[in-house]
Amino acid sequence: MKLLVATAALILPTVAQACAVCGAATENNQMAFLAMTLFMSLMPLAAIGGIAWWVWRRTKALDAEAPDY
Repeated sequence: MKLLVATAALILPTVAQACAVCGAATENNQMAFLAMTLFMSLMPLAAIGGIAWWVWRRTKALDAEAPDY
């Protein structure tokens, strides 16, 4: 058991450095991660805003077509 723990302690830091975020932190990677974070954060807001705008526009168009009683 001690051998397994010692081996894991020696191997795991090497595996962790294989991660794109940890081991290859270049300027290009940082910009790509930042851009994708912004994109993934703003895309749902834009989708919800687009749907709300479409519903508002459609409601106004239907109200304009409705006869006045």
